[in-house]
Amino acid sequence: MKTRPRDDETEMLARTVYGVDWSGATDAGKHVWIAQAALRGGQLCLDELIRGDKLANSGVARDRCMDAMVAWIQALRGAVIGFDFPFSMPMAHLVAATSPNDTQWAGFMDFFERSFTSPDAFRDWCLEVGGGRELKRRTDRLTKTPFSAYNLRMYRQTYWGLRLLVRLRGSGNVRALPVQRAAPTKTWLLETCPAS
Repeated sequence: MKTRPRDDETEMLARTVYGVDWSGATDAGKHVWIAQAALRGGQLCLDELIRGDKLANSGVARDRCMDAMVAWIQALRGAVIGFDFPFSMPMAHLVAATSPNDTQWAGFMDFFERSFTSPDAFRDWCLEVGGGRELKRRTDRLTKTPFSAYNLRMYRQTYWGLRLLVRLRGSGNVRALPVQRAAPTKTWLLETCPAS
């Protein structure tokens, strides 16, 4: 017996889905890939594959590509976009970055924006807070992600991904789930980890 989809399932089925292979490289435009897909007949079907430097007003340089990504995301309406970088940090880092009156993620993002001007400064702080260890988030342990958000292989990708979120979090039409509340008409940003 088939059941009717719930309203939230129907809403999800109507959304265009994007997967972004993110890069923190200086020539990120050559390494960022965007897969566009849609659900048709119960299957996710790939419609288009776009390299980051091919977005409108983009280029190979990381800053130019990031500017184009921000504009592209802000222009979307009601899409779902998965990014392969951590959206947050281990609890010890959230606590260290926020005051008791802060909402943890929002407070951390404020701290991140004003505190770090380079990936290396970010990683140094992360290691200091972690007592020299690469701590993992609870979600990393549950889903068996291979690396900490600030692992030597990951920290640049995390840093530039968080920079992207800093620029998007104030946008009226974008929500980073689950740290921000989903809204039916907004574009949803989701953290993904293909390795797990």
